[in-house]
Amino acid sequence: MASGPCEALARNPWLLPFALALARGAAARPSELARSLGVRAATAKAALWRMRKLRLIEGGALRPELAECLRGVRAAGRTFVWERGSSYILVVVKRRRVAAYPLPLGVVERVRSAAPAASVKELSEELGLPATLVSRALRVLRVLGQT
Repeated sequence: MASGPCEALARNPWLLPFALALARGAAARPSELARSLGVRAATAKAALWRMRKLRLIEGGALRPELAECLRGVRAAGRTFVWERGSSYILVVVKRRRVAAYPLPLGVVERVRSAAPAASVKELSEELGLPATLVSRALRVLRVLGQT
């Protein structure tokens, strides 16, 4: 895996929706990013500050090298999934914050192979995994279109 902007984004996965919005043509202004993602302007402003500090933005635009990193990102509404090495990164955009959760590929595969119609609680008990982990794995599968 290449170092540089892709690694910086992987270390700060909460910036992923903002990078995608910029790649899709949004201006690097807090008000426009906030409107396009449905977050508060303060959240968008913090994201832009962090992206500039990490040098993910040059001259008001996303660095061209990031386009390759963003190709594997899947989105469904305000939920984003990025397959990165041996894990998935689930990013959920909320009004006041952006939450990022790493999920090992093995956990997602175990949940996929279990009974698809089972509830989160049943899957959790069957697989011996925490319910929140099972719920997040199901969200990943939903975004990937595999449920």
